[in-house]
Amino acid sequence: MSDFEREPVRGLPGFLPAGEKILWQGAPNPWSLGRRALMIGPVLAYFAVLAVWRFLDAMSFGAAPIAALEPVVRLVPFLLGALVILMLIGRWIASTTLYTITNKRVVLRFGVALPMAINLPFKEIGSADLKIFRDGTGSIALSTLGNARLAYLHLWPSVRPWYMSPVQPSMRSIEEPEAAAQILGEALRAYHEQDQTLPIRVAHRPEAEPETAGAIPAAT
Repeated sequence: MSDFEREPVRGLPGFLPAGEKILWQGAPNPWSLGRRALMIGPVLAYFAVLAVWRFLDAMSFGAAPIAALEPVVRLVPFLLGALVILMLIGRWIASTTLYTITNKRVVLRFGVALPMAINLPFKEIGSADLKIFRDGTGSIALSTLGNARLAYLHLWPSVRPWYMSPVQPSMRSIEEPEAAAQILGEALRAYHEQDQTLPIRVAHRPEAEPETAGAIPAAT
């Protein structure tokens, strides 16, 4: 029996206190997570460059085009093997990760070898940034007020890439990210008892740009 199977409430380290309720739960999409956290794209690019180099190298020694393809074909099993391994890792990570939004906090439950859950009370969340990808998935990165001591490696891959100081916990590669952002924004507004609607701005941008496409400001 795994630690996740002993959870009193799925995705949470303990029972919900009185007055707290779950508003949303979601997990990463394995393919989206694999592309962005496990660098499947760069791996494909590496093999493509290597294939072109081997082909041109063979041609430079006088090999016929058909013969020059032989060293390229030899790369295929290695490419497929690397992709299978990365996809299995991505699926494994996604299957052990669950993000939860309640009316008082965000909980990130993750960990393959060492399961853990990170509680982020709304009072510690300064803002949330939403990025939507071309495949429809997206990530919500949370900026904390600095009171929580978080480590990048402990949170990975549920962390905003390359943001080391301060670290930004992130709900990565989730399905229907706009709906999750809307729920989070409304929950933050209600928690901080604001009179006006909390704005949520979503802009579709190229994935090569910084992973911040829209902001969900939270009162502090």
